[in-house]
Amino acid sequence: MERDVRDEVEFHLEMQVRVLIERGYTAEAARAEALRRFGNVAGVERRLLEMDWRRERRMRRWRALRDLRRDAGFALRGLRRRPVFALVAVLTLALGMGATASVFALVDGALLRPLPFPDEEELVYVRDVQDGESGYPASLAEFDDWLASLDFLAGAMTFATRPYTLTGEGSAELVMAGMVRGAPLATLGLRPLIGRSFGAAELDGGANVVLLDEVFWSERYARRSDVLGRTLRLSDEPYEVIGVMAREAGALRAGNPPQVWMPMDRHPAMTRGLHFLDVIARLRPHVSVEQAGLRADAAAARIIEAGETTHGIALVRLREVLVGDARAVLLLLMAAVAVVLLIVCANVANLVLAQAFDRRREFAVRIALGAGQVRLARQVITESIVLGLAGGIAGMGVAWLLSRTVNAVSVTAGFLAPAALDARVLAFMLLLSVLVAVLFGVWPALRVGRSDLAETLRRAGDARSLGGRGALGRRRLLAGAELALCVVLLAGAGLLARSMVNLLRQDTGFDARGVLTFWLSLPGPRYDDVRRTAFLDDLVARLEAMPGVEHAAMVSHLPLERGDTYGGFEIVGRAFPEGEDPHSKKRIASAGYFEALGIPLLAGRTFTERDRAGAPEVVIITESLARRYWPDGDALGSRVRYLWGSEGEQEVVGLVGDVKHDGLDRPADGMIFRPAGQFVQSGFAVVVKGSGDPLRRVDAVRAAVRAVDPDVPVRVPGTMESIVSGSVTGRRTIMMLISAFATLALVLATVGVYAIAAQSVSQRTSEIGLRMAVGAGRADVVRLIVRAELPAILVGALAGLAGAVAATRMLDAWLFGVAATDGVTLASAVALLALVAILATWIPARRAARLDPLRALRTEG
Repeated sequence: MERDVRDEVEFHLEMQVRVLIERGYTAEAARAEALRRFGNVAGVERRLLEMDWRRERRMRRWRALRDLRRDAGFALRGLRRRPVFALVAVLTLALGMGATASVFALVDGALLRPLPFPDEEELVYVRDVQDGESGYPASLAEFDDWLASLDFLAGAMTFATRPYTLTGEGSAELVMAGMVRGAPLATLGLRPLIGRSFGAAELDGGANVVLLDEVFWSERYARRSDVLGRTLRLSDEPYEVIGVMAREAGALRAGNPPQVWMPMDRHPAMTRGLHFLDVIARLRPHVSVEQAGLRADAAAARIIEAGETTHGIALVRLREVLVGDARAVLLLLMAAVAVVLLIVCANVANLVLAQAFDRRREFAVRIALGAGQVRLARQVITESIVLGLAGGIAGMGVAWLLSRTVNAVSVTAGFLAPAALDARVLAFMLLLSVLVAVLFGVWPALRVGRSDLAETLRRAGDARSLGGRGALGRRRLLAGAELALCVVLLAGAGLLARSMVNLLRQDTGFDARGVLTFWLSLPGPRYDDVRRTAFLDDLVARLEAMPGVEHAAMVSHLPLERGDTYGGFEIVGRAFPEGEDPHSKKRIASAGYFEALGIPLLAGRTFTERDRAGAPEVVIITESLARRYWPDGDALGSRVRYLWGSEGEQEVVGLVGDVKHDGLDRPADGMIFRPAGQFVQSGFAVVVKGSGDPLRRVDAVRAAVRAVDPDVPVRVPGTMESIVSGSVTGRRTIMMLISAFATLALVLATVGVYAIAAQSVSQRTSEIGLRMAVGAGRADVVRLIVRAELPAILVGALAGLAGAVAATRMLDAWLFGVAATDGVTLASAVALLALVAILATWIPARRAARLDPLRALRTEG
């Protein structure tokens, strides 16, 4: 191009020189005058060259687009000519990429998207530290201390949730309320969608005003603005609607977001020892979490020195708390689906490699006609990309079919945000499709044109032109890699399944069989302590009068359900070192509760109808609490101060077995029970023990509650067995998904091995016929084919075993009662894979053994 530009400039100069010579100039003068008139020759050449380069780049882009369009059209026509190959390849890609898109949608919603709050990096959870362990909720007194002493906070809020009974708008129902103090909207950086936020006086005094949650506003009031000023009756008290809270605030309780938000009233029971509040704060600008943590430690030391508390302060990024265990779960699922995707790539690469060798004659003819090897490689890569995009599009269809299941997993697992197949996921799928296409297409592209041209053309139609032993060996290598990856997933699924079995065999400390549960919330003003007790007595009497019912009782917290009350208590006459004061989970239970759940009585007695207001106050403790604070076994008869609902003393009258509350994989923590007759609450769970299916009693239970008070709704009826099962939902979800991925991987790997064996039979048809003609039996033919594939199977299985030993360590946090390197599970995974792979080889081998020898001998090759 540079030479052409110089020639063009020189031509113009020569023409000017000729004109000047004709006018009488000498040759030298004409040359000088022509250069003077022409100007800067180098500058003109540079500008012309730039223009030519721009034109050349446009032409190259146009040619590239034209070639791409031509190659894509050729690829589509090629896929139409090979419909079986196209269908199998696209279906394989669709399954792998559909599963990948579904998991990526979960990861994107929970981990990659920003939190729905402005400047999320400034938001932290403030946690109570007890005995060196952080993660405890705060008490209201501690929140007040933190507001006064943590000067690096730009704002803070505390909140808790509890159900309220909504009446006056049709049948009574329970709504979840988020009770807040501090500066909730300013801390979160949110504004009301309509109306106004809480005033400082309203928040401090617990005024009867509410903000509706946006979702509740949309579903109940169709987003009407005339809801402002409306009065809602919540637990028999009037609350004025002053605004609507943006739905983003519900992320603080992703699994069960509040439907209304209200100021938290300060009750006498909210002592310093009652820890039930979540605290969120916003750091001042330019204050990092690390710097804030150091200043929080200093502030905690000053509070401790003042004698207010012995507890410390911990700061945790808001995202870390909201995401919680979801990060580890999702990363594990991404690793599993990545293994599936690698198997998909190996499987499709095998198909494409077979097709490439099948087309060697076509490529040889094109090379003979002048096509370059790079041009053919580009054609193969283009075909792979077309195939990958087709698989990606089909994969989006698979992901859409799985979307309901994926969203159910998201909600059940309590992930921060639901999965969404939106533009981000579409872009990811597009990029993944191209990447996968290049990954499985690069090997066949590198093999194009490497064979002997004359030999390829001469042996057109020979079955061995598929590539011979070398090509088959390379495909066996890919199949072995598939098997190795499959062993890793099978081992992981087996370990998780054994872990789940071990968990469900754990002793919960109670008998869940035949127990129906439901929640009630009694309206506050209409129900004082006396009326609550009367309501409970009437309801229990009606429930126990039902046919087949053995026991009915109430409890403040059901075992293995979310929610907890944890706090300190005192043992009368005993002193403990600073920071080692007694503490435990606190429960309120009525007479019959321990009998209803089959919790064993180890010593003393359980609660009775005599344990009422005015009677001597009593408590019951669990075995682990007795071992911790009464190691000499003298717990019965001791006197304690419960420090919740009473400042008096209580006598320990009973010792019961431990009950698991935090999870089947967690040790039972100590509990101290107080009788409901002496401290009945407005909200509680009811347990009904009986024979037969407990769910058949739901209608009768609702009728019994309506008979006592029609304005008290029954919320979430279910069984204790379902609660036990639901406590391992996260683990079960992981197990089921990993098992599904392992099953998909096993199917794909089996298909790959079958394809290799079938191709081997096709190449050796004439050899098989000859062997059978000279006396080989059917069993000999089967052994011949199986023996040829057995090394790849064994090598793949052993490589997979080594990979599983290394990879399954990722599952340590999710295993219970089984080691990540459990020999039985790993051996079972290898045995299952080897058995299935050998079966996949045996099927085409058995078909080969049934060939007619004469017909086989007529086959080429």
